[in-house]
Amino acid sequence: MSNRILVIGLDGADWRVLQPYLDDGVMPNLSQLMAGGVSGALRSTLPTNSGVAWPAFLTGRNSGKHAVFDFTQRAPHDPTRLIGVDSRAVRSERFLTALGRHGRQVGAINVPVTYPPFPVNGFMLGGMFVQEGKPYTYPESLETELNERVGGFQPNRIRWRYMLGRSDELLDEAINVTRQRARVLAYLIDHKAWDVLIQVFVSPDRLQHPLMHVLDPDHPRHDRALAQRLAPKFRAYFQTIDDMLGHARDRLGKDGTLIVISDHGFRSVHKAVYAREILAREGLLRAVREPADLHRLARKLVRHALPKLAKQALSHRMRSNGHSHQPIGSPHEMANLIWTQTQAYVTTGTSQGLHVNLAGRDPHGIVLPGTAYERLLDNLQEVLLAERDPDTGQPVIESVVRSEELYHGPWTHLAPDLIYVPASGYASSKGAQGHLQPFTWFMGDHAVDGILVAAGPGLKQGQSLAGAALIDIAPTVLYLSGAPIPEDMDGRVLDLFADGRLAAAPPQTEYEATHESPEQLYTSEEQRVIEDHLKSLGYM
Repeated sequence: MSNRILVIGLDGADWRVLQPYLDDGVMPNLSQLMAGGVSGALRSTLPTNSGVAWPAFLTGRNSGKHAVFDFTQRAPHDPTRLIGVDSRAVRSERFLTALGRHGRQVGAINVPVTYPPFPVNGFMLGGMFVQEGKPYTYPESLETELNERVGGFQPNRIRWRYMLGRSDELLDEAINVTRQRARVLAYLIDHKAWDVLIQVFVSPDRLQHPLMHVLDPDHPRHDRALAQRLAPKFRAYFQTIDDMLGHARDRLGKDGTLIVISDHGFRSVHKAVYAREILAREGLLRAVREPADLHRLARKLVRHALPKLAKQALSHRMRSNGHSHQPIGSPHEMANLIWTQTQAYVTTGTSQGLHVNLAGRDPHGIVLPGTAYERLLDNLQEVLLAERDPDTGQPVIESVVRSEELYHGPWTHLAPDLIYVPASGYASSKGAQGHLQPFTWFMGDHAVDGILVAAGPGLKQGQSLAGAALIDIAPTVLYLSGAPIPEDMDGRVLDLFADGRLAAAPPQTEYEATHESPEQLYTSEEQRVIEDHLKSLGYM
């Protein structure tokens, strides 16, 4: 079939990581796509985590319209408790559904936040937080077909947090899983009817989080010996990605359009920004101390006050008691707060957000709306921007943005009041590290600029594209497919075209009411599995 559109997502791919492999000839297929099409940076969302970014890609809308602001959300009947995000949390229509309404056949493979899978005019393999033993394909028979024809799909793999210190095994798994998922892609390209097909490969993200100090020679903790030892396997991994792109391009044919994107980029980090400790220090938050807090204080004492043998003995005892990786407080940051003495709080490290404990909105709100609220927001911004690393004197927060500057739509009341962006080298803490403590395993985090490559008939060739954003992909794909664009999409059609198509045939719009998913009702087992997945990926 001609004029088909294939979108390949490389979760976390970044030009700074890819460029050495492009320069060394390791990725000739990607180089050819760039030479024969357009390429550039693709601006992500704030926060840049995949739980927010992929819904933005799927809907072409900001979080205020699709309602996802983090990997977690507040429980419907208890806003002080968090539950995980899955496909049921997305409250705007996805462009897959819009395509189906206009007769296009679609396929989606492993796109995060599409589990549980939902009906489409085509097929789907749900992505992220797949429940073991539960159906993850639509239709359900597709899982059996893939098992019989290509050896299955293998959801929920490359869980890097469970492979810390085993870099060779992690790379081997990334290579093997990527090859198997490439076989699934090839089979579905060849054997299913589709007009638009999307597959996301998550392995770049899974490797870069723990191994950015290997990939980046400028990382403060760059391990040159480990980098030299792992170099052949990294080459093999990026060759695997490139082979997949080449085979997909060949199967698509010259009449099809291939788009390669990432949901965010990547950057090196070495110290944790723990906003909860900043709030507590400023007297804006108070919590009941839990055992993990005491063990963290004990670890600080061990580091600074006791001789070597005592350090070893106490550290061994703490590990044997199961506290070596226990997070501060509880699985989320609200569980042990003293609400009557808390003016502002955080929910999770991945949200990069601060919430005001606002009267009339929060269940235990103490900050009055109006002047008091505005004054507190100003104070919080000043405090965060003034935060300095005592070792260098450098700012640890690059910027602080009010939610109304980022979000608009019916779900903005679910957003944090402030969103902060850590400075270069720093990341929001997602584990047991205290504020401005060195990360022990988290060597890379998301950057706002991902990658974009697009090649196909009528598109510009060998040119760079500036100003593209992740939310632009949905309207662009709709336009390429000849379908109208819902008027409430925030993205725009990217001008990829050498043939003046946009001027000759401007995008057509349609009205489509905002989609609302049914209320999420999680079983305790579903919630446990989601938390386990978040921990395995270093996000809790």
